[in-house]
Amino acid sequence: MLKKKEKSKIFLKSNNIFECPICNSELSLNENMLNCINNHTFDIKSNGSLFLVSTSNYKESKHYNKSFFLARRKFINNEYYKRVYKFIINYINQNYENELLILDLGCGEFTHTNKICENLDGDIKVLGVDYSKSAIDLATDYLDGNNVFVVGDITNLPLKNESVDIIINFLSPFNEKEVNRILKKDGTFIKIIPTKMYLRELREIYNMSEYNNETEVLVNIKEKFKVELEKEIVDSFKIKNKEDLKYLLTMTPLTWNEINQKNKEIKEITIA
Repeated sequence: MLKKKEKSKIFLKSNNIFECPICNSELSLNENMLNCINNHTFDIKSNGSLFLVSTSNYKESKHYNKSFFLARRKFINNEYYKRVYKFIINYINQNYENELLILDLGCGEFTHTNKICENLDGDIKVLGVDYSKSAIDLATDYLDGNNVFVVGDITNLPLKNESVDIIINFLSPFNEKEVNRILKKDGTFIKIIPTKMYLRELREIYNMSEYNNETEVLVNIKEKFKVELEKEIVDSFKIKNKEDLKYLLTMTPLTWNEINQKNKEIKEITIA
């Protein structure tokens, strides 16, 4: 059985798409590292991940830690987002064929996009990028030779111009200039935005206002991109068990400032 580092190297040998985050020259695979002509060197970690951030002052958020992403993975795995996945899977399978390179931008621990990609037709290669090292460490659980996971900055993506066929951005921030730079001319940007109904039961029980930036985000996207297709998906689910509720409360920023979570009881949740 191949080690994680070897699985990443399989991807890196056949996908020459990276550029140096420091000087923007091409990065090449050299044994167990990537380096550029200016001798900037980036090691492939033992878990197969890459750290491609230019700053020497990297600091990870105390909230986006291993516990957060493990809870997120466990909640996601109970199929609360399945209709969202199905819509994206159908769109990609109907509009693309042959080889595809997909970027999961703000991939977290990669569970969302893994559920999409395992149902896609054709030869699919996937790159996951997130600023959280904790998230990327967990994402390497999905390494299979057809993907690689990178700690990277959304404002300075370590990727060549027009190198990606599809970008999936699942409830995460993005940088418009970088998206336009790395996406191929005939590529697709798939942006998943929470509507005001998203997790409304959680907001109600904590006496929080509805999401109020949905319209603003949509207007901004329509100003900056040619929107080919727009779809609203709303599902309400029974919370399956107390464990799922615990995962939900752990994985959402809505509860970060809440001291007393243990007395909150939510029986249903809306994904929108």
